[in-house]
Amino acid sequence: MPVLNALQIGNHARQLLRADAGGEVLAVVSNATYLKTDPGEIFWVGGEDLQHHKRGIQVSGAIIPPAVGTRFRMWGNTLLLGDRLGIETEGAAIWRAPEMDRSSLAPPLELPTRWVDFSRSYLPDQDEGFGALIRLIQNQVHPRLFPRNGRPLDPMQHTAFSYISRVIDCCLNADLSDALEHGRELIGLGSGLTPSGDDFLGGLLFTAHHLRKCYRIQELELSEHLHAWLAGAGKRTHAISYSLLADHAAGMGTEQLYDFVFSFISVDSIDAVKQRALRLAELGHTSGTDIVAGVLTAMLLMFNPESIISIPRARQQVTAIESRR
Repeated sequence: MPVLNALQIGNHARQLLRADAGGEVLAVVSNATYLKTDPGEIFWVGGEDLQHHKRGIQVSGAIIPPAVGTRFRMWGNTLLLGDRLGIETEGAAIWRAPEMDRSSLAPPLELPTRWVDFSRSYLPDQDEGFGALIRLIQNQVHPRLFPRNGRPLDPMQHTAFSYISRVIDCCLNADLSDALEHGRELIGLGSGLTPSGDDFLGGLLFTAHHLRKCYRIQELELSEHLHAWLAGAGKRTHAISYSLLADHAAGMGTEQLYDFVFSFISVDSIDAVKQRALRLAELGHTSGTDIVAGVLTAMLLMFNPESIISIPRARQQVTAIESRR
């Protein structure tokens, strides 16, 4: 049996790999093998290009993908995947989520301007997933600055935007609870291991969490409402996608997502924010741009410094931004 060395382990995956840990392979995709512990926790294993995440294990060498349903167990410090592969975990670096440097936070009044400036510079050239909807999101917020590009939508995208349009208005009203109610129909919408609707909502929830945390906005506190909403989401989507959605709601994601959102709400240059968005967009087939669409939508919660606004006031603020250009 070949034994590979783990290079880096997310801190949550490390906690799951206790001496008596066991479970089975849940799914295998091109760059990762997803595993579920017997208690139902999910983590994954991938090669050196695996994005850093609290649930991820990055290994050196070529992984021989095990069949779905293959049992795994810990043997000392080695993760055994059936009888085909072992992963030695001792000595691997532990990855922990970064923390936002509060000293570099952009003033809340500047975030609408940063949103407009970023939107001027970033538009993915993508016909699939929700990347194709980013121009429509920008257009709904400010139609004169961001005219529609005439790109035709497929039926899934058309359905999705009918709900996203309502989510946008709720975010401009700083009403995150209503935004999630309208966004409920996006759960499980799309194809793949993480449907586009889930990725969009993940980007929105991740961003809202950190906006509340960094700017201490009590109006974005969801508490019990979010718990009930997530419980319903778990019945509408894949177990892996649900696990990621719940992580996003708790403010946890890939290193690239932290980098993008933290850069957006900091004093970084807009070009630096764009570069981080492009790096995030490399995630999956459409997942990265789906998440960017969710982040952009969540940032609308900050179009008023107190995040208690009406849509007309929000529109006036964007118009004021344009008039200064």
